[in-house]
Amino acid sequence: MGHYKRCLEQQELEERDGQAAASSGADNLSMDVLAQPRMYPQSEHACQTIESLDNSEEDIITQGMAASRGWKAQFETTLVHLARDSPEPFTAMRRLGGGGEGIIHETRLADVPLAWKRTYTKRLGGRALNEVAIMANLSGQRHKHIVQLIGAYTHQQRRGYEIGLLIFPVAHCDLAALLHDMDNLGSWIERGSEVSRIKQEQLQDGALSAVEMLSTFSSKTLTPLSIHSEEDIQALWKVLQQYLCRSFVCMTQAVAYLHRNQIRHKDLKPSQFLLSPNGLWLTDFGWSTDTSALSHSATSNGDNITFRYQAPERAMKGSCSRSEDVFSLGCTFLEMGIHLTESRDWPRQDSRIMAGAKWSFQNNLAEIKTWLLPFSGDRDRRLPLLARIIEQMMQREPKNRPTIDRIIEAFSYKDFADASRSECYGSFFELCCKPLEGPWTESE
Repeated sequence: MGHYKRCLEQQELEERDGQAAASSGADNLSMDVLAQPRMYPQSEHACQTIESLDNSEEDIITQGMAASRGWKAQFETTLVHLARDSPEPFTAMRRLGGGGEGIIHETRLADVPLAWKRTYTKRLGGRALNEVAIMANLSGQRHKHIVQLIGAYTHQQRRGYEIGLLIFPVAHCDLAALLHDMDNLGSWIERGSEVSRIKQEQLQDGALSAVEMLSTFSSKTLTPLSIHSEEDIQALWKVLQQYLCRSFVCMTQAVAYLHRNQIRHKDLKPSQFLLSPNGLWLTDFGWSTDTSALSHSATSNGDNITFRYQAPERAMKGSCSRSEDVFSLGCTFLEMGIHLTESRDWPRQDSRIMAGAKWSFQNNLAEIKTWLLPFSGDRDRRLPLLARIIEQMMQREPKNRPTIDRIIEAFSYKDFADASRSECYGSFFELCCKPLEGPWTESE
């Protein structure tokens, strides 16, 4: 992979010092966000690799290893080049997603379901093979919350090349889909009996579809008829809120792993986090940048990243550092957090505008106090703390945002970790991602 790493290095247009800018906001979080006594010293984070696993996680690792062996049995290297007359190497099954740049189908290798991502390019080069290079560099020490590259290929076409990646695992849905279905379910819970018959039927159709998907995240499977059972729907809503709570730290740990390996994702958003009842994985490294060979972490370029979640410095085509990932993750946390509040929705006057294709968080930061207002009135006292973390992450100036490690430290405050302190959402931590050690965790 050395050739492709060199191609990536050539893409960097300028070498600017972004690390100092990002780190200068580090102390803001411990002083301003939590406004509590000094938390805990930096220590080894608990969710780095796949050392301590429960049974379901062991199954996932076993399947990933089987898929890797299947690839090695068929091909000699991680990246292979197929001639124009070579047949398609895999069989496309159900469609998992796709857009203007490619398509994703499920396929199987060694009887393991995999995501088969195919994109197309006129010529091979650093940008075209960027995702392959990034994921191959990460594959040496796989992280629990990062998808695994099983193998990749280039396939010469009549005009250009097909680039294929086999990615493990195949998730149930992504975070954007889960939040969308929660919106449908929440609209039914709040307004199903207060609207016209036609509107009520529309809300019920959306809620029926949502229940069918969302109930897989609950140990109790709901039938479509359960849409009429308020008790069951409320119970499902609480399960989903608990799932979201346990996802904040896992998502932060995934981004932290990239940053510690000198990689910036550059396009964080809800659809980049894949979900299943037994796991969460960060994916899609097509825009990512490996800065390990550079003397500074900041770059200045005009990459066309998703507009809604991009940081102000990215929108201005200015110098960007790892802090832009912090901003985008903060936007994602805001969308998650609003589903933990009693409002279940954005402020009514803003929801239609915020759903527009040209709307962005960075262009409307003057409204952040309004967005976070529902967090302050909730009975779970941790939500105001979460709101302060999000507000710091979404600061306009990169130097005022916390580093990703400081965010992990902030989440390690005891109220986030102690499930007994809240009757609503339980702990913000999974077994895989434990809080940093501190005085409150020590036995008395």
